[in-house]
Amino acid sequence: MRNKIIETAKKYDADIVGFANASRFSKDDAIFKIFPETKTVIGLGFRVLRGIYRGVEEGTTYYQYTTMGVENLEETVMPLALINVSNLIEEEGFEALPQRKNPLIINEENATNPEVDYTDVYSGIKAENQIDFLNCAVQCGLGEKSMIGSLLTKEYGPFIRYCFILTDAEIEGTKMLEPSLCDKCGECIKACVGHAISEEGLDTWQCAVYYK
Repeated sequence: MRNKIIETAKKYDADIVGFANASRFSKDDAIFKIFPETKTVIGLGFRVLRGIYRGVEEGTTYYQYTTMGVENLEETVMPLALINVSNLIEEEGFEALPQRKNPLIINEENATNPEVDYTDVYSGIKAENQIDFLNCAVQCGLGEKSMIGSLLTKEYGPFIRYCFILTDAEIEGTKMLEPSLCDKCGECIKACVGHAISEEGLDTWQCAVYYK
């Protein structure tokens, strides 16, 4: 079934596929709150086209990244891959819980937009009951964590978005990557034309404002 999952995921535009056994996660991890029977976490990575960033670099079309590099991937491409891989798993007699980022669940107030009324955003949903997407990506072997808290992959660098499936099927895990891509040199701080990166990390609101 492992090979079938990889084949199906790539058929629906996933560029990287990784697997993490449940033993890689702590017992109080959100994956077990969502699905206590989780045996495997499946990670799907989708590259963001290098050319999508050119408009930002050239100072011409800023919106192409947010529309094609974020919205199109997150709202169209990735859900299609998630549902088709999940269908395959359930046809094999197991359960599959697709997990994608929800813009209405934010880890802390003012994490993205200080103009938003977070009493509306939270709507009683606890952020701690959403999986840690970056940690899952690292555990699935999709890439490594950079100094600013983003995912870096060997194949596409930081140009990647990702989602996951929790399942009770036991599937052989992918080897986790040995950190080698980020040496904390700070060149990303100098290179960020939006001045959204500092030694403290990434200012997500500054980043979002600049791209839009």
